[in-house]
Amino acid sequence: MLESDGDSAQSEGSSFSDDQDLKRELYKEVLLDKMKIKSVTKSKDAFTRYSVTTFSSILDSLNTSTEKSYRELWFRVTADFDKCFVPNKFVKWVANVVDYKSGNIVVDGKIILLIKESIHCVLGIPIGGNSFPSNTACGKEVVLNKFQKNSIPSVKFFANNLEKGEELSDEDVFICFIIVPLSSFLCPNSSITSSPKHFGIFADIARVKDFDRSGYVLDDWLLDSIKLFKKSKSSRVKDNRTLGGCLYYLAVIYLDFVDFGPRRLPNTLPHICVWKGNMIKTYSDLDMKNNGSYSFRPVLDLATLATQRTSIFVIQAHNM
Repeated sequence: MLESDGDSAQSEGSSFSDDQDLKRELYKEVLLDKMKIKSVTKSKDAFTRYSVTTFSSILDSLNTSTEKSYRELWFRVTADFDKCFVPNKFVKWVANVVDYKSGNIVVDGKIILLIKESIHCVLGIPIGGNSFPSNTACGKEVVLNKFQKNSIPSVKFFANNLEKGEELSDEDVFICFIIVPLSSFLCPNSSITSSPKHFGIFADIARVKDFDRSGYVLDDWLLDSIKLFKKSKSSRVKDNRTLGGCLYYLAVIYLDFVDFGPRRLPNTLPHICVWKGNMIKTYSDLDMKNNGSYSFRPVLDLATLATQRTSIFVIQAHNM
């Protein structure tokens, strides 16, 4: 009898243990399912490999003299950039009010010109120069040979080369320094690798500074990306929509035209000197309507803005 009770107790204990294991497994499955659902939900707004963190980390890894040298050769943005969060919901709204046929933001009948001069005024990137090469094969081959690769490596590969401080030639550092900002901040896409379009300029590295960087960032990348983003809006597969390009610029150029009254920011050039930290989120929240959309505050037209500010961009745009 005692043995029978012992067996029974052992059986009950074993059953209890099995139940607990089963519950744990079920709990894990529920958690995994939630994570998958969350991941799918986030994918709708996770546009590209745009990453201010990646961009900032490579800037922090460069010494002052190197940064100054490459800034002068490539773009001013590196001198004044500070991590600045760009809300996905907000920048998606801005993209949706862009008329990609004219290449301008249109809100309540007001037009905000998306032109190369505004790229220069927001980011400090030089204006003018030759178009980026359409034939990228030669430039791609130069880069692959330099880094002994058979295919284009991930953006992280180039970032790591800069962050580790390994002994690289000046040309190698220069190539990495261009590829990382292009791929993570100025012209990102949805891939972990850089777009082959970025590599054409490396066919003759001595001439890299002769190319039209502002035109490439705006015309060849951002406006094309917005066009694809809006066209895919009617697609049945909406989860795969991606918004490429410099989301920072798109957010800032819109907010720069919004009438915030006494909260109006100084018109320092380039605007990247002003829009830092959480400022884009703070000001986009001030422009949010009760329904979660935006354009709560009026958009200033060029004539009005020109009387309030002395921005070179405003004067140039108004005279066009």
